[in-house]
Amino acid sequence: MIGANTVVISFQNGIDAAERIGSAVGMEHVLGGATWLSAAIEAPGRIGQYSQFRRIALGEMDGRITPRAQAIAAVLATTPAVIELVPNIKQVLWTKFVFIAAISALGGLTRVAIGEYRHVPEAREVLAEAMAEVVAVAKVNG
Repeated sequence: MIGANTVVISFQNGIDAAERIGSAVGMEHVLGGATWLSAAIEAPGRIGQYSQFRRIALGEMDGRITPRAQAIAAVLATTPAVIELVPNIKQVLWTKFVFIAAISALGGLTRVAIGEYRHVPEAREVLAEAMAEVVAVAKVNG
């Protein structure tokens, strides 16, 4: 199914999703991507979207702005989402990961929703520490 002009975009949370997909289909076919929205599968074939914000960032893994990335961004721009074609998708992915990793860890630790723990000073301190740890890992990874 992968042809010369096939492009695969990962919108999964995580840092290595694009590389993992690239190992299967070839990195030359991969664009990195990130989304910001709140949605969930409500039933088979039914997706509920719960947020007013809809943001998509995408870019070539090597930082170039290419015609294929521009073409995909143009198609996505016909949707209600805010579309960003970025020269450093890896930085965007790490920036999002700082947030996702920290809130996921704190949610798992406290077993309460973000709205419940974000007003507790001790929980906010742990959240800030977790974010700082992910930032340190990001810096080590360039």
